[in-house]
Amino acid sequence: MISGDGVSRRRPSTSYSARLLGSKWNILIIRELTGGPRRFSELQAALAGISPRTLSDRLRWLKTEKVVSRTVYSEVPPRVEYALTVKGRALGPVLTAMKDYERVWGPPDGPAAHPPGLE
Repeated sequence: MISGDGVSRRRPSTSYSARLLGSKWNILIIRELTGGPRRFSELQAALAGISPRTLSDRLRWLKTEKVVSRTVYSEVPPRVEYALTVKGRALGPVLTAMKDYERVWGPPDGPAAHPPGLE
């Protein structure tokens, strides 16, 4: 897009946000971590149906995106905790807005099916 001063300006894209929050598991992991740091086993117990491999993959990706941090404590047995970073905590208002939207506009009989590719 060209502005009145002749300088090209791009509109902010939502594709990154959609990729980040469009995954069922990503958004649920982020939601769980809004309550504070969690261990892997706590996340797995809270996220019914997620396989250990999927949880591990999603946490690794969210860490790469700097949304989640991973802290290893040198204890016996070793303890690892996952927490939201500043970037991850910034998603709190987005999650709240999504809950508010669903409460007002969501189907009355429960969530609609996911569109293909967003599961």
